[in-house]
Parts: sequence; C-alpha cells; structure tokens
Amino acid sequence: MRPYLSSPGKIGALTVKNRVIMEAMGNALSNLDGSMSAEDIAFYEARAKGGAGLIMSEAVSVSSNSGRANPRNLCIDDDKLIPGYCQLMDVLHPYGCAFFVELYHPGRQGDSALNGGRRMFAPSAIQCGLTRQPVIAMTTEEIACMVQKFINGAIRCQKAGVDGVLIHAAHGYLINQFLSPYTNHRTDYYGGSVANRARFALEIIHGIRDACGPEFPIAIRISACEYLDYIGLPREAGITLELSKEYAKLFQDAGADLLDVSSGIYETMNTAWEPTGFDQGWKVELAHELKQVVDIPVVCTAMIREPDYAEGLLKDGVCDFVGSARAHLADPEWTNKALEGRDEDIRPCISCLNCMKTMACGEMHCAVNAQGAFECTRSTLRQDGDGRPVAVIGGGNTAIDSARTAIRLGASEVVILYRRTIEDMPADKVEIKDAIEEGVKIRTLVNPTDFVGIGGKLNSICIMKQKLGQFDSSGRRKAVASGETYVEEFDVAIPAISQTPDTKFIKGTIQLNGDRVVADHYTQATSMPGVFVGGGAVVLDAHRGPEDIVNAVHEAKVAASGIDKYLGGSGELFKGFDQEITDYHIEGDIVPHDRFLTRQIEAEKAVGSFCERNLGMHELD
Repeated sequence: MRPYLSSPGKIGALTVKNRVIMEAMGNALSNLDGSMSAEDIAFYEARAKGGAGLIMSEAVSVSSNSGRANPRNLCIDDDKLIPGYCQLMDVLHPYGCAFFVELYHPGRQGDSALNGGRRMFAPSAIQCGLTRQPVIAMTTEEIACMVQKFINGAIRCQKAGVDGVLIHAAHGYLINQFLSPYTNHRTDYYGGSVANRARFALEIIHGIRDACGPEFPIAIRISACEYLDYIGLPREAGITLELSKEYAKLFQDAGADLLDVSSGIYETMNTAWEPTGFDQGWKVELAHELKQVVDIPVVCTAMIREPDYAEGLLKDGVCDFVGSARAHLADPEWTNKALEGRDEDIRPCISCLNCMKTMACGEMHCAVNAQGAFECTRSTLRQDGDGRPVAVIGGGNTAIDSARTAIRLGASEVVILYRRTIEDMPADKVEIKDAIEEGVKIRTLVNPTDFVGIGGKLNSICIMKQKLGQFDSSGRRKAVASGETYVEEFDVAIPAISQTPDTKFIKGTIQLNGDRVVADHYTQATSMPGVFVGGGAVVLDAHRGPEDIVNAVHEAKVAASGIDKYLGGSGELFKGFDQEITDYHIEGDIVPHDRFLTRQIEAEKAVGSFCERNLGMHELD
C-alpha cells in the first residue's frame, strides 16, 4: 500500500522491517528503583504488536544517584537491572520489532530532590530557566566518570540483547548542554570551539563503539535548533541548524549509525513537544538539511500524524525514517493501519499535551486513548455486557464517546438520554451519526431526576419528560418539564454532561463533596455501584472550554471502560475519593460556548509557553 513506509531500512548492521520509528517518550511506568516494570513491558509490547519497525525507549538514566528527572525513571546503571531489559526483548522480538535504549542524563534539567538533594551536573553553573534547580559545573574528573557511565549503560544494553542505543543529546539534557553555547561557557577543552563542545558526546560515541564493537548500532538524537529566539534571545546564542551540520559530521565520523533529528530545550519546549498551534511537518527542513551533509540515515520528527504525509517525506528524500511518539501513544496500531491503508481507523493524536500535563503529576493519561500507559489494566476488557442496559446522560461529545465505548464493550443496549432535541445536541454531527450506526439509541426530550437503587446498586432512573418552550438566547427552544414522569430500568448509568454543574438531584444517593461527585480515579465509579461519571473536567467557564473538553472526553472513555469490570462482577470498584468530578445541570437552561470559535494562536506566539494548550485547541480537531 505504501512502498516507502513498508520498505526495510538499515541502521549500521541492523535491518529494520519498516521505516516507522516510535520515538522516545516518558511514560512514568518504571518501578521506583529504576527497574523495568510489567507496565513498561506491556506499554512497549502494544506498540511492537502495532507494527512499529523500531521503538526508542524512554530516556533511561545512566546514573540513578545524580540523573533522575522523575520518580519513575528507568535506569541502566547497575547489573541488577539487566534482567528487566532481557525480559522486554523476549517480548518484543517475536513481533519483528527492534528496540533501542535511549541513554541520557538530565543535567541541569533534573530534579535535585530526586537525586539526594545534590546540585545537578552541568557543563557550566547556569540554571535551567524552567526547572530552577541548583547546579554545579562538572570537573574534568566528573566528566570522565560520566562518559564511562554512558559506556557502561550501553554495555549492559548489549548484554540484555537490546538492538542498539540512542544517545540523548537533545532537548536540553546534559549532552545537549555541552553542545550548546547557551549552556556551555567552559574555557577548558570541553568548551569554546565547536570541537571542544562536541568532545563530551564524541568521547561517549567512541567509548561505546570500542566497548560494544563495530556491529552494535549507535544512534544519536540532537536538537538541530534550540530556537532561542522564541524566548527573546538571538537564535545564534544557542544551537542552530548550521552548527548542527558541523556536529552531525563529527558524530558520523566518530561512529554514529543514525542521526535522530528533533529540536528545542526546556525553555523552548513547545518546539520539542508541540501543542496544537503547530502544523504537521513544521520543522522537516531540519532533517532534510542535515541529510545533505551526512551519509548515515536520518530520522525526521516533526509532528508527523498522517500516513500519506510520512510516505511523502520518504519518497521525496527528506529523511530515511519517520518518527513520532505521541501518535503511537494515541494509537498503538498506527503503523499496521498505515501500512494496510486503514487511515480512517487511525485514532489521531490531537497534540493537546494532556500526556505531558498528567505525567508531570506522576501518571500519564492520553486524552484520546484511555488504555495508553494502562495496558496492564485496561487492554483486556471483557465484552460481557449482554442483557444489561446502559444509560448515558448528556448530548455532547463526552456523552457520545461514553456511549460508543460502552457499546463496543458489549452492552446489549446503550441509550443516550438528552433533554432537548437531537438537532440541539452539541456533539459533532458526524459522531452522532456514527454512534447511531453502531447501535446507540438516542432518546430526546427526557431529563433524569433521580437514581433508584435496590440493594445498594443502581436499578432504575426516574425520568421527567420534557417539552419545548420559548427560544433562549442561543436560538434554541428551551426544554421545560412536562410534569409527566416515568421509571426505566438501567443497570449502568453514566452522567456525561460537561456544562453548568448542579448535583442536587442525586444528593442522598451518590456521595458528593460540595457540588461535586466523588469518583474513583481509575474507573470513574461513584459510591453507587452501577453509576460511573463521564465528563470528569466539566466546563464551568466557557473560556476554559478547550482544555476541559480534552479531559472530559478522556474521563468519559475511562468511565465507559469501567463498566466492563463492574458488569463482570469484579471486586470493589469504588476504591477511594482521590478525584472529584462535577456533575451536570438539571433545572434551567444551558447556553454552550461556541464550539467553532475557540481562539487559535499563531505558532510563533505560542511556542514560548503553554498558552496554546489552554486556548488554542479546536474541539473538533
């Protein structure tokens, strides 16, 4: 279907089955001692099964004492860690997928508290403008010791059967700090000239090559441009494309087999982990230009989302491999679907950065893939909902996603209860049509007034029929109570409305904290068995809509998935009160914000901050 994407590629002596690389991304899944967890293995296995030719690991620290950037940071600085990587390779290799470990040290971008309160190593004592951690300039003895840590990490990888290593010299981490005139102000032979600033990286490459032999693949990832002009500094104050061309030739001559091209540092992180304001392929010129000066293969990472676009990059000779991280988080089957021409089945990454936001809090969540990073607990959902009807309350995208997920899990009947007409439903019209085609029933002009439980579990819902009244300020007919009520049996209910909170109708039946429903963090189960809350981030303020909708849709999918375990009769789902989710309005009218006018921000204005995440995501993207 796509001859360039599907063709094998060479990285040194290694043949990769296709040209698709899942790039390195943190997932906060390792054990606290830095060892490989079952969750890590399941995460990578899903992407290997999904067809990726090569997977780059998350950033793996070569020093657990000085090189941690988060509590669940994989490490490779002790022989006792080797068995975990052996186990991972035993799982991945049957899929024909190659795996590289990304060796790194965060340097000044690490977290002192996670490293025994030590000052973070750096080439010069210059704090990171984002992390603001205490730093110390490394002595030449400490540099030599750190070079050996990288070499030792590669040796352990080779012993574990790992296919190669990726030296992380990008994104503002320690090796990048040595390469950049912005962070390297040394006056010895590790600073000053281009060759001196490259010395640290070159010693690592030479050392790994000498220790692991000529056949062991060595890749290096660089930030080809730090884009310091995005934070008000001259671009030339840091690494530029022209400077990267010099480095690329040096790395190739030292023995690197692959050049992985990215950009940015923590201060300009939106050029490395782009929000929605950036176009697909916005920085392909970096890889293309570097490919002109080296003979080794080049990987392009530039928000590549669409298979046709990726195929075109390879066909046009822009790069030799295409890489993406978040695209494979959103859909582990991206590669298989792309190679089989099933583009419409791909679940696209929407670049909302919910993964980054939540990982910073210790647990990664993908807004469009509730199973992402939860493969151990959410990927074996039983389709055992036969004979049990499910009610989803609401009319927006949150409700539609909940209903479609529930019916895919095997519920015999899924009914959306909406208080207005189907024409007034704020959900995307295409999604409404698709939901109906999947078997979702939509019942309009009905308004739930109470949940009825028998034996403590949901048994039925009291419903007030509605009728159309006068027009409201949004141009829609108001739905007003008709006075006629009835009771309908449902085993499962998902309140999934994302506007105007009001939970007084369920006081006494479901545990609240103020006006918020208390729900379990992992299943969205409430204190009444059978009731799951979708739309976890409710739109309380129309101006906060885009960010809230991302979270609401994600929580709706989690809620629908939680039904599966409940219907299967497994254990206690309501485990605690670690998340509060505001419910929805019953009385009065709802005036939604305009879904088609959420403000977009030009890329050049967005890249210096996270403002694009809050204001720039179009809900329908």
